[in-house]
Amino acid sequence: MEVMRKKNNVRYCRYFYIFFVVVVTFLTNTGTESEACEVFIKMENGKFIPRTITISSGDKVTWVDVDDNTHHTRSGKTKNSNDSGKIWHSPVMLPGETFSHTFTKAGEYDYTCPMHFMANYGEKEGMVGTIIVKDGHKVNYADLSKPRVSADSKADIFFQVKVLKVDYKKRNLQVQHAHGRKFVFHIPKSKGWDATLKRIFPGREIQIRAERSEKQYIPKQIVISTLPFLRSYVN
Repeated sequence: MEVMRKKNNVRYCRYFYIFFVVVVTFLTNTGTESEACEVFIKMENGKFIPRTITISSGDKVTWVDVDDNTHHTRSGKTKNSNDSGKIWHSPVMLPGETFSHTFTKAGEYDYTCPMHFMANYGEKEGMVGTIIVKDGHKVNYADLSKPRVSADSKADIFFQVKVLKVDYKKRNLQVQHAHGRKFVFHIPKSKGWDATLKRIFPGREIQIRAERSEKQYIPKQIVISTLPFLRSYVN
């Protein structure tokens, strides 16, 4: 009887030891794993800010257009490289809009804004960036917090687009950006706008300067491209 009691005690001690090891291992792993977080990159003044960041695998990166121009973000060293757009490719983003992508694998990811990846005069580089992803990397997320978007609802925005459809009676103009996104503008009534509207037809490329008012865009000026070299007037 005494021998049986000792065997049971030994068995219980083994069970307790195994349970203790499992609990400690679980708590240790839980404490060391970093939680996935969201970091932000600004698109401002024709640049990605910051241009290069290092994050942990599982983190989500959100690009925010705080500029007065349209932008987008696409993976790849250049817009014509073989890997261009294979990992992510955002739609055209208007000022104030965002796009997000979650990075699950460690590695180094180059990306561009295909519309503005070429350097402007006097600048070394165009709108390009790099995201370095490491397993378990500790990030100072305070430095990559969500940027404030200007509350100025009267800021102008420029569109370089191709005309898809013109409704002359309702004065609606359906256009498409070079990178696929479609917009509809309502043309105000006036003699000047009437003359401009008569010169617009499907297939023509135009530049629109519009006033941003909440979620609407009110046309203020339309430049009609008539020569090939004017077709890239803005972008």
